Amino acid sequence: PTHGAMWTLLVLTLLSPGATETARCQKNGAPVFLQFGTRFRHGSVEGVEVPSSQGDPDDFPDPEEHPDDSPEHPDVPHCYGSFGAVAAEEGESVGSGMKDASLADCKRACDSQEECRSFTFCEHWAQCFLKKQVLTGQEPTKPNDDCRSFFKTFSNCEAQQISATVKVVSYNLYWWNAFGLKENGWKRDGILRNIKSDLRPDTIGFQECDSPELLKSRTGLEVASKFAGAQGIMVKSGKFRILSAGSRDLEATGKWGTRYMTWARLEDPRTQQRFWHFNTHWCVHSNSSHVCDEETRYRGAKT
Repeated sequence: PTHGAMWTLLVLTLLSPGATETARCQKNGAPVFLQFGTRFRHGSVEGVEVPSSQGDPDDFPDPEEHPDDSPEHPDVPHCYGSFGAVAAEEGESVGSGMKDASLADCKRACDSQEECRSFTFCEHWAQCFLKKQVLTGQEPTKPNDDCRSFFKTFSNCEAQQISATVKVVSYNLYWWNAFGLKENGWKRDGILRNIKSDLRPDTIGFQECDSPELLKSRTGLEVASKFAGAQGIMVKSGKFRILSAGSRDLEATGKWGTRYMTWARLEDPRTQQRFWHFNTHWCVHSNSSHVCDEETRYRGAKT
């Protein structure tokens, strides 16, 4: 295998020097962006179309199950707004609630009930409670496990025309050279300008980044994951809800130290679609203490 070869999940990606690849697969039905960085100075963008249907964010529906509105299918699904918690005033219930329900089940049930104007969905318990309460998204909320309130907005979801394209970028910043040497300030400024003005990512995985604070101040991006081993994930400010994030030692150390996987689970509040973004920088050199080869990277991918 060439320099940078690795396996992860069921994806095999071969990286040559100067290349970065982004792969898309599935984790529990949700899209997963897997990102692997080597030396990379100018960035790479791949737009990924995320389904904008009314399905469960963690369980994208089959299009055949949600055909377009037609004389044979006169009921047009509503669009739904949502809160990050439960509305403080949930209002009167419609029916007795649903068990073993997905978010898609809740939406379909509310669509079928004229009295239903909102509902509370508890993902952890797979339960749904239809409500008569009219909500606008401005009401106060209260925490209740992972339960959240959803409310009808548009009567015809087609009218909302929400773009569900996510721009995913990977960037190796070459920090010691472009940011660490005073004489290379022109490189630093060019990289920051490229990120802010040209690439304009929705979510971006950085490698060789010693100061996410500097990137935030110069690009306006927000930190979405822990930065471990000088790499992590940042997102466009206000674009996503950060549902969870973390890092893990891949146990694939090479000459330049410990290698980590960083990740963030994100949700687009406009569409309620959720996805995972994973980011790492594989080992690239060996020394007297550590061997970095295809076996090392393979072992790290399995970790």
